[in-house]
Amino acid sequence: MSLQQRYSEICENVQRACDACGRSFDEVEIIAVTKTRSVQEINEAVALGIKTIGENRVQELLEKYEGLDPGVSVHLIGQLQTNKVKYIIGKVDMIHSLDRVSLAQQIDKTVQKTQMDPMKVLVEVNIGKEPTKSGVLPDKLSEYLDSLQNFRYIKPVGLMTVAPAQASELALERYFAQMYQLLEQGKERFGNEFTQLSMGMSHDYEAAVRQGATMIRIGTALFGQRNYNI
Repeated sequence: MSLQQRYSEICENVQRACDACGRSFDEVEIIAVTKTRSVQEINEAVALGIKTIGENRVQELLEKYEGLDPGVSVHLIGQLQTNKVKYIIGKVDMIHSLDRVSLAQQIDKTVQKTQMDPMKVLVEVNIGKEPTKSGVLPDKLSEYLDSLQNFRYIKPVGLMTVAPAQASELALERYFAQMYQLLEQGKERFGNEFTQLSMGMSHDYEAAVRQGATMIRIGTALFGQRNYNI
């Protein structure tokens, strides 16, 4: 199957999921996850209609950045170390993995030095309470969101999660529905700009869309299986 065929299939699936819950296709942004993908592959996806890409690793982002289509928006979706923040400010439009106060402090400090607009961020939630995953636990989210209100140079605009990989379809729907409720609670602090819900990947994005995802992060279903040896 070609890249164009895979992209068309994803769009059809998103449309079907939207139809099932009374949403519009335009409410969902398909983010192409580009870990291990070449600049050529990425730009081919952009030519098909992808407007946003998500990179997991700072080093890989930096290696590709100059060759990317200048019209594409770049998001950092993987874990971010505080000592790597300085390398991505000015290159990414959003960070999906804010999960600790020290990282918020570093982003705030770095953006202030550059005199750029506040960095849009999503707070990562460990919705399955998995000990091997990062992210703020659901019962700690309210406290964490409160801690972000004093930062001038970060702009929380929503939440992100990675659902447990082995969850059943019913469990996925429950996790994603819980994320939507947490997003609504976040609006009480940050207002109507707190609207983004980044959840759903290649294996579960339809369930995520049905439960309110505004961003889905698609890698394998779009590009095919990754080759980690390159």
